[in-house]
Amino acid sequence: MTARRLAVTALLACLAWGDGAWGETLPPQSRLYAELIPHFRAFQHDLARLVVQERRRVDAARDVLVVEATARVMDPPAPSVEEQMRQHAFGVFVIDRATSRRRFTVDVFPTGRRLDYVVKIRDLTPERLVIAREGGTYGDVHGLVTYFWDLAAGTVPERLVHEHFAITDVVEHDGAVWAVGSDGTRGGVVRLGAPGTTPVAEVLASVAGQPVPPIHEVRVERDALVLLGATTRLVRRGGRWEASPNPEAARFRQRGMVAGAAFGVPAVSFWVPEALVRRHVIAAGARTFLVWASAIAANAQGGPAGAGLWEIDGGARFHAMPAPAYETFQKLRPRRVADGYTRTDTRLETEIGPIQVDGRRIWFGTTFYDGEGTSGVGGIGSFDVDTRQWQLVHPRAVADWSSSAILVEADAVWLGLVHNTEGRGPAGGLVRWDRKTGDTKRVAIPAAITVIRRFGGLLYLGTADGLFIVDGSTTTHVRVIPERGGGLRTTLAPR
Repeated sequence: MTARRLAVTALLACLAWGDGAWGETLPPQSRLYAELIPHFRAFQHDLARLVVQERRRVDAARDVLVVEATARVMDPPAPSVEEQMRQHAFGVFVIDRATSRRRFTVDVFPTGRRLDYVVKIRDLTPERLVIAREGGTYGDVHGLVTYFWDLAAGTVPERLVHEHFAITDVVEHDGAVWAVGSDGTRGGVVRLGAPGTTPVAEVLASVAGQPVPPIHEVRVERDALVLLGATTRLVRRGGRWEASPNPEAARFRQRGMVAGAAFGVPAVSFWVPEALVRRHVIAAGARTFLVWASAIAANAQGGPAGAGLWEIDGGARFHAMPAPAYETFQKLRPRRVADGYTRTDTRLETEIGPIQVDGRRIWFGTTFYDGEGTSGVGGIGSFDVDTRQWQLVHPRAVADWSSSAILVEADAVWLGLVHNTEGRGPAGGLVRWDRKTGDTKRVAIPAAITVIRRFGGLLYLGTADGLFIVDGSTTTHVRVIPERGGGLRTTLAPR
């Protein structure tokens, strides 16, 4: 085939593309390749192979392309991570829909230290483009980039690197429900209507004349809503916000070793912020316990290897939590056994996950790492503070999952479920376990649940991607979206 015919064939192929993900290699003879490759080689001269990962319609005249660029195939492969990084980049371009000519370059960026990821378009409007950097193996999101573009001018006036806006706590204050969260760089506060209603009253990116920082702790103190950031204290009282330096800032700093003696466990030291340790000190009945959960035990020097509770009144006594036997794992997780997790080659672990005190009993969901020869059985547990006895159940709906959030009610226990594996793993939704019958019911929630609250008959779920409000069989997703200039807005969508 002549060079002329090759070029014509390549151009027709480009013109024939429609919307969607493709994975098509751009022929070096094509006009589009010739227009795009200089933008990559300005970044790294070895880049030569261009693959269109996604092409989406912007409007009647324009499309957007996500293009992956790599060096020519090496034999042998690149010897180091640094060399592989040097030979890998992504670009985002706006092209003419009719001619497939480049109109302007949105962005060109290196892979960074994460080699196993792909770039996908998450949102596309005439005002903005949102892309996600997702793990190629597990599909977990490593970050988002929002481009606020001017299509007519062919420019991108503002570029924002962030994460999904995660809701970390939900409280009731002053006749309304308040959700607090962050997108990794900025914080925000969402005020909803009265408990039992769903409309969003307002979303605040700044209060008292300053931006809301990521919030580490939320309190309701009498008539005040108190938000504690790393260095800032925000208080809402009587409808007015006040900002001041956080007098408890030292608790949120990583200060090296935190002595366990301050928490009644003298033989242990922690390498986590003091605030994290304090969140694991709970009162139940007339006793005080330090929960030996994975977030604590994994960053401690000294102490037992397994999970459990330190009783720290009148001397430290450790109550080890029983772990499920391999027979339980074999019965409830046959697919994992079929994956090669045999009795001799599997390390079973069980950790204490989210906790809630209900009277004289400490309730919790379990967590475990599920991969690389380690696994477990998900369950619901409780500890009687009077008898010091543990109770563990492993409903089939929970057995494959770790717990990320818990709500204990008189008739049921609610759990948020996630896969705790390499990468962040998929979300397992919300499950209700009936305390009397043991029956379970699952509600599909696509994001990892971080907190479960009930106000006015509704369930409010803080998640890694906004707030979900569950009203019987109806679920509403409140997503928080960044705006130009540092603002925030919300969208509501039924599921």
